[in-house]
Amino acid sequence: MNLKLAKWLWRTSKGLRLQSVLNTAIGISAVLMDFSLIFFTKRIIDIATGRNGDELRWAAAFLVLTIATKILLAFASRWVGALLGVRSQNRIQVKVFSHLMRCVYNGIEHRHSGDMTNRLERDVRDVTSTITETMPSWYLGRNPTHRVIEISYNEDFAQKFGRRNRQKIKEFGEIFGIETAKNPDSNTEFELSNNIGGMISRGV
Repeated sequence: MNLKLAKWLWRTSKGLRLQSVLNTAIGISAVLMDFSLIFFTKRIIDIATGRNGDELRWAAAFLVLTIATKILLAFASRWVGALLGVRSQNRIQVKVFSHLMRCVYNGIEHRHSGDMTNRLERDVRDVTSTITETMPSWYLGRNPTHRVIEISYNEDFAQKFGRRNRQKIKEFGEIFGIETAKNPDSNTEFELSNNIGGMISRGV
């Protein structure tokens, strides 16, 4: 059964494998750079306080190299999301819509194929926006002491999702008896007034 699933995934991922590999490689590299940044920052602090006898210039050089690598990875992630992501999305839409156009729907022959595809596109958009822009804020309304983390494939969508959820709490929070904290928040992070619950939205 696992072999059949693997074969199916391999066939289905045709045309998407490059983006998947690049996203995985960039994600793993970004995590490694985060750990490296922590390590070299601690090393510099130890050297400056005399707890470590290593040369400061080498630790500082590695720290600068790590920061530069993180910046390059951020640009690479944007490129993969903007170019390969849109290309893959268009390929999937063409494949799905082509399949729908060629299907025979019993009992609805009097309808146009465009009715089905337009409805499918609207429904997918509505479901997606509900999951990403409404459900996190609703969950915080029901669980104000919890924290929500929402992950998107790029930073632009992460800022959009965070901003939309914060707006919904400001508009409808009184229904659940919650409100956002008074301190200024970013589009990707905000806290509730109880200083316990909140939301973090990040792009990878």
